[in-house]
Amino acid sequence: MAAVQAHEFELDLSAVRARNTVLSRTYGRQVLLTKAAKDREGPASARRSSPPTRPPNRGVQTARAPARGSGSSNPRSAASSDASDLVDSLEVALRAMEAQSVQRRIVASPSRPVMALDGRRNKAPAERSREAWFQKQEYYLRKRRVAESDRATYLTTPSLAIKPISIEILRTLQSNDDALQLQGRLYAQKLDGLRRKLQSTAQTIDALRRRGAPLSDVDACREAIEAMESAIAVFRSNQHAQFDDLVVHEGQLERDLHRFETKMDAWSNERPIDRPTTGKAPRVAAANDVETRQDIERVRMLDSLLHETGDACGGWAYDDHAHFVAVLHASGLTDPDDLVSYFTASTVRSDDDGHNNHDDDDDGHNDDDDDAVANEIALLDQRASVAAKLGLFRTKCHAKLPFKTTSAVQTHLEWYAQHLSLLQAKKKTIVNWRERKKSLERRETTAASHTSTNERPRSSRNVTERQRKKTQILEWKAAKAQQSQRVEPETLTAQASVATLKRIEIKQKIALYKLEKEEEQMRQASLSELMKPMARAPSKEQLMTSAERAVHAAKARLEKVLASAAATRQAAELPLRPKSSRQLLASASSDLLKPTAASAARAVTPDEVEQQSAARAARAAHRGYIPGADGATHVKGRSFGHVPSQPRATPEWRKRI
Repeated sequence: MAAVQAHEFELDLSAVRARNTVLSRTYGRQVLLTKAAKDREGPASARRSSPPTRPPNRGVQTARAPARGSGSSNPRSAASSDASDLVDSLEVALRAMEAQSVQRRIVASPSRPVMALDGRRNKAPAERSREAWFQKQEYYLRKRRVAESDRATYLTTPSLAIKPISIEILRTLQSNDDALQLQGRLYAQKLDGLRRKLQSTAQTIDALRRRGAPLSDVDACREAIEAMESAIAVFRSNQHAQFDDLVVHEGQLERDLHRFETKMDAWSNERPIDRPTTGKAPRVAAANDVETRQDIERVRMLDSLLHETGDACGGWAYDDHAHFVAVLHASGLTDPDDLVSYFTASTVRSDDDGHNNHDDDDDGHNDDDDDAVANEIALLDQRASVAAKLGLFRTKCHAKLPFKTTSAVQTHLEWYAQHLSLLQAKKKTIVNWRERKKSLERRETTAASHTSTNERPRSSRNVTERQRKKTQILEWKAAKAQQSQRVEPETLTAQASVATLKRIEIKQKIALYKLEKEEEQMRQASLSELMKPMARAPSKEQLMTSAERAVHAAKARLEKVLASAAATRQAAELPLRPKSSRQLLASASSDLLKPTAASAARAVTPDEVEQQSAARAARAAHRGYIPGADGATHVKGRSFGHVPSQPRATPEWRKRI
């Protein structure tokens, strides 16, 4: 027998006991301890012999341990006999259940190094191992007996506290049985469904096997599929080939179109052939070439400025700009000169003021001063009318374009005035160039009429020269016709067909070019038609009415200004008024000249209203007033149950209405 190293097995109190599924740890321990305390005397077979001095009825009497001595029963024994039936039924139910055992894990740990006894030190290793094995077996048997006694004690517990536990156990068992039965029925239903499905599948397979499919149908289907696939492949290949041909044709058309466009540009920019002339006067245009080049450079510069400053819409959308222009024309600002003169910074007025200040003398004003005053008044009237129209325009524009801020509208208005000034400069330059060109043509015509008299002696020489050129041209045509007759007819036919194709292509390109131009013209016409209702010009009657009204208003203002100037001049000519030695009384301010609340409210602009509302919201206008804080100051005397009346408070937002 192999030597086994000696170990001492100690009980590890930190070991974990397995949880009982029937009783909790606390309640189980309480029941077991109570049963052990009551069953110390135990049945007759398990009790120790009692000493002769103990009274016969001292021990605990149960249904399983009847009392000694006389046949008289104890009340406790009667109560236990009443619960015996319940205990027996519980015992039967618990025995029918799966055994619930309490297991304890024993952890083996080597003993501490203690000095062994002298007798043990002298024993052989085999004897020590056998002794250790017997001790281990004895320990296991003792633990088994303790567990069996605990189980027997638990089963024979007569306590009534186990009744709810037993009822709960029975309910749990019954619910488990019901759940198992329900689960079994569900599984049975699923199994029946699977069996039916399997049976139907097997029947379908058998029917297919019995019926069979003719090979001819399968072959026909296969041939149809192959034919369809081959047709699809041919179609795809044809499509690829057609696409390649179309791409090549497109490239050729693009090259031909580019060549045609270059030719058209060359034809449009082609200059007349300078033919030598004898005895003719030099052209007058040589002196005007510098001015023409300057005009061309100026027009190009103006075009670049127009393009850089926003083209035709100034960065706005086309619809927004169209509405902007329509509202501007509806407000009466149809003349671009008014906007340009209003927004362009001019120093003419300041220069005129300085000149008038230097020309004034002590004797009075002359007729030039009156003319200057009249011009200045007219300019002021014009600016005032433009300002009034601009105010009306801003109001309408705010209603027509609600998504545009006031600053954005003002910026776009300034840009539009600058744009109109550039357009006017461009138009003026073009008009000057056209007038210069017409004058140049008139000068050339006059020079040609003057030189025609000098060319009469040379007319015979010119006639002979022209006759010689005509003869040479006729000879060249005859030689070309003879050369064409020598060529084979097939070659002529091929050349004619090629020439015809070229002419057809050129005609097609010309037609395409014309169509594009017509589409562009139609698009421009539609845009102009769209702009007409939005930017409709005023009628002649409206213009006449507005002009008459403006003239009358200007005359009235002029008369008023002249009257005030005459009064000032007359007051200057009068002698000085003598001053009084008395102290001047301060004049009281009168309310007659102050504006009413309605006129002041009408004079407020929407922007000012928004600013006032923002300021009121910032200072919390409705939170500063507490009604009834000071009481009514106008109430005199008090009565029984007097409550100071308070006048109605007017809020801030209603004070200006």
